[in-house]
Amino acid sequence: MLLGNTLENQLEHCWNSSINYFLHSESHQSYYFLSNLLIISQCPFEHLTHIQILPIFKLYPIQYHLMSKSITVVEESSESILLISPEKEYDSIREESLKLMEFQHKTLTIQLTIVGVFFGFGFGKDAILFLVVPPFVLLLSIIYQNYKYKRFRIAAFIRNKYEFKDSSLSWETYIHHQSMDKKINITKIFLKFGIMGLFLITSFLGLVIGIINNENSPNVIVLVIVDIISIVCIVLIFSIFNTKQMRRNIEIYNSKQIVR
Repeated sequence: MLLGNTLENQLEHCWNSSINYFLHSESHQSYYFLSNLLIISQCPFEHLTHIQILPIFKLYPIQYHLMSKSITVVEESSESILLISPEKEYDSIREESLKLMEFQHKTLTIQLTIVGVFFGFGFGKDAILFLVVPPFVLLLSIIYQNYKYKRFRIAAFIRNKYEFKDSSLSWETYIHHQSMDKKINITKIFLKFGIMGLFLITSFLGLVIGIINNENSPNVIVLVIVDIISIVCIVLIFSIFNTKQMRRNIEIYNSKQIVR
């Protein structure tokens, strides 16, 4: 069934006035924004295939999937009205957080696999492969921190919007208070710097073993310089994305959004 002209015009107007915000919004905000747009227009979710929003929104498959699960269609006055259940929205956001955590673990697995493959071939005839390890580890560290940032952003949103109002929901608040505890704890130090150590150790091993097993040549010198820069960048990335500072910035951002 096609949408009526009036409804299409309303959606067109909403789309044109909000496209910039939508395209630059993050994660759960993307599908949350479009969900509210559908509530305003009272457009059933299945009708999205007939308007221009869907092709753009399909660029965000995870958000598209979660949004479709967070919307409930109810009958009122013989009209279909879209409502977002807070419980379903919470579940969807939690699901997205778990997916991001899963992606973090997969990134670590990929890193160890790549390093193992390079080391295996490097101890053979291609010792130059040792010097390729640090740049790859740098790229994976950027990906890892990106997932980490988005996950902490969701955690701050859950604390401020849900756990602050509902005392029965407290996991993210508990984790947040534990992380902000200034008491010296060996386990906390290990968890905080262990992942960074994993990235740095694998990069440093690749650099050292590569220097030992390769003769001086222009290519080797260039790769050594690239490796040193990569290791420095890894340290900077983990310093910039310091957990405590990141969470503070995210809380400030989300508190402003909630006030609005």
